[in-house]
Amino acid sequence: MSAHHKVEIPDEQLRLGSGVSKLWIVFLLIGVVALGAGYFMGQGSDETREQFFRSYLQNFSYFLSLAVGCLFFVLIMRLCRAGWSVSLRRMAEIFSMTLIPLALLMLLIIPGIHDLYEWSHADHVEGDKILQGKAPWLNEGFFKFRLVFYGLLWAGMAWFFARGSIRQDQSKDHKITNRLEGLAAPAMFIFALSVTMAAFDLLMSLYPHWYSTIWGVYFFAGSFLGAVSMMVLLFHFLQRTGVLQNVVTAEHFQDLGKLMFAFVVFWAYIGFSQFMLIWYGNIPEETMWYKARMIGFGEGGWADVSALLLVGHFIFPFFFLMSRHLKRRGITLIFGAAWLLVMHWIDMHWMVMPQLHPAGPSLGLMDVLCFLGVGGIFLGFGLWQLGRQALIPVGDPRLHESLSFENA
Repeated sequence: MSAHHKVEIPDEQLRLGSGVSKLWIVFLLIGVVALGAGYFMGQGSDETREQFFRSYLQNFSYFLSLAVGCLFFVLIMRLCRAGWSVSLRRMAEIFSMTLIPLALLMLLIIPGIHDLYEWSHADHVEGDKILQGKAPWLNEGFFKFRLVFYGLLWAGMAWFFARGSIRQDQSKDHKITNRLEGLAAPAMFIFALSVTMAAFDLLMSLYPHWYSTIWGVYFFAGSFLGAVSMMVLLFHFLQRTGVLQNVVTAEHFQDLGKLMFAFVVFWAYIGFSQFMLIWYGNIPEETMWYKARMIGFGEGGWADVSALLLVGHFIFPFFFLMSRHLKRRGITLIFGAAWLLVMHWIDMHWMVMPQLHPAGPSLGLMDVLCFLGVGGIFLGFGLWQLGRQALIPVGDPRLHESLSFENA
């Protein structure tokens, strides 16, 4: 470990202003009202119930992916003992802690199990050998247990690593860094396994006759890309309010841009690998999932969304983020990050909705309310926690490495 040097940063650069720190109340109110309105509207016919729970699952999975992406950022930076990212890590620590309210919001999926998952209907399972074979895993009791388990596990991991870092702000105890770095390796293994299983349960089991062993990696790739993109926007927003000036610099943004570029390529690689193997194998149980997403090209069908993801989630950001100068300029990196967050949401919509709307995407009020509902609670909790802590880990012994970091 590098020697620790005392870092003097004005306190006003490390704390949110009173106006920004109170924004969490606004976001939280928007979230609660929107989610309540969506849930109430969804209690009518069977069609409206299914639409609500589909919209809720999609938007919950979207914000869950951002939170688990932030948790991965914390774990991988601890595991690699990265010095350059120390001044960025607090943002990831705080927004990984949104897994605490998300663990509660995950329970709202339980009353919608029968509206979402075919395997939850006993009459469907009885006459279906595939569903019978998967019944030891895909059954209501075990599914509910796993949802609670995932929520408690991720919330506990996020809280443990974040609280350790926050306690170090006061104690300046270097042993905390050593302990958290030592625990990052087993935590990473648990993280990888649990995220893979959760992606299978929440999203892949919507189509229980279909399977892909690479699905968990696909979900993870989009999650981390979305989390880094979100962090870029949050850091720029905070700097516009007057904090973190000369603390998070163009050097850091360039490296965040590098991570975005790398995971744009990784997401595309995993997506293509999944598609190519299924296309080549040409097994009906595997091709059915892609068949539903390759109809209606040029007619507003799901094939148009598939083409949009190819261009918007890979080709365009690949060339856009290739430039060093675009990654170092605030306005261009903001645009790239916002673009990728939109593409990530469309990717989630593409995963969840074709079964409900086979003719093509159909956005409605329920989608908006669920997005505002889950997103408002997600941002409200994150900003509330951010306003209670220093914006960077001031007690970390490697902070000076991050503040003096320059790209080669």
